[in-house]
Amino acid sequence: MTKLSFNFFPNRAKKNPKTNKTPIYLRVILNCKKAEHRLNLELDDKTLSLWNPVIMRVEAPDCTENDHLDNISTSFKRFLALNDHHISTFNAIKVRNLVMQLESPEQITLIDYINKYYLKAISNKNELSKGTKINYRKAINHMVTFLTFNKLLNKTVKEIDNALADEFKNYLLNDCKELNKKGMAQPSALGIIKKFRTIFNKAVNDDLISKNPFNLVKLSNKSPKKPRLNIHQVSELVHSESKLTITEMVYKDIFLFSVFTGLAYIDAANFKREYIEYRANGDVKLSTERKKTGEFAEQFLNDFAVAIIDKYKNDPNILPYNNVIPKKSNKEINIQLKIIAAKIGIPFKVSSHTARHTFRQLLSESGIEDDAVIKRMMGQSRTDAVDNVYYEVTETRLMEARNRFNNFLKLNLG
Repeated sequence: MTKLSFNFFPNRAKKNPKTNKTPIYLRVILNCKKAEHRLNLELDDKTLSLWNPVIMRVEAPDCTENDHLDNISTSFKRFLALNDHHISTFNAIKVRNLVMQLESPEQITLIDYINKYYLKAISNKNELSKGTKINYRKAINHMVTFLTFNKLLNKTVKEIDNALADEFKNYLLNDCKELNKKGMAQPSALGIIKKFRTIFNKAVNDDLISKNPFNLVKLSNKSPKKPRLNIHQVSELVHSESKLTITEMVYKDIFLFSVFTGLAYIDAANFKREYIEYRANGDVKLSTERKKTGEFAEQFLNDFAVAIIDKYKNDPNILPYNNVIPKKSNKEINIQLKIIAAKIGIPFKVSSHTARHTFRQLLSESGIEDDAVIKRMMGQSRTDAVDNVYYEVTETRLMEARNRFNNFLKLNLG
């Protein structure tokens, strides 16, 4: 098992005879191999007497040396988080050089540059959503696997070219039996390529390369149309009690809750009762932040969504977690949905994500056309800067949308 550790220590053997101060060193140990680096920190004898070797800090308030050590520790933690599954591709010297930024531009490898970019430009940016950071990490993991599989881990930034960018594109699109990997759709691959366009545009600006080969990679951004239920199929599902088992009914309710709210699987599975506000007039308001994007979703719930919430409000299996609906794994839900769809005659593959697409379709069929309202209900970002400044999605508009949607569902679902 690969083991990586680091520590700080005062190197008394290197005490500066001129200043009479002791330098602080960093030691990285990876698989019993070590690499050290002298930090730009020196302690006088008084401060050195306060050094605690257990916490590897000076035990003194407002010690600026500790701040510097904290920053290095944070960089290491980010490195570990990013490379947890790929530590074996590094050695102690590489780890030290990457975190401390010691390598010259001519020496730095592709993977080192990418990791360094993530540490400096992505992971510590508070303005970036958690979803964006996760997507960057996934893209980098794809690149690490690609480079490892093709034995290109030593390839430097200077050596990147159009052939490598094109080969990476093909790696994303095609199956790979050796890695048990399925090829992805072009829009998904494009999302990854765009991140490397951004990363290596920085390399161009840093004068490491003259042009970014990922800018020349062409992929379609049109997603294939996802299946969604029409209102008649939703009605069949709502009134399917006689065709389903008790267990299948639970999965049906989980799916329908997303159909009636538009919540993605992960948001519905983790939806808590504190995200619901019950008004004195009977209105029920949903407010939550989407886990994937960090965008805010807000809507007044229709009667069908409220009915599902009420059905499980005293369920002993979910009360301890304060959840609204039973929490099942996405894999388990999709297996059960396949069975349910077959029983009620839906002629295509139904997954948990089908619910969100169905919700969007039903909003249009119910006559809701205000794009800003739809985006607020679904927790999607608004890209129109002018609208963001001058157009507010008020509760009145959300109530109007709820009423229209509610009437449409009652008319068609009974």
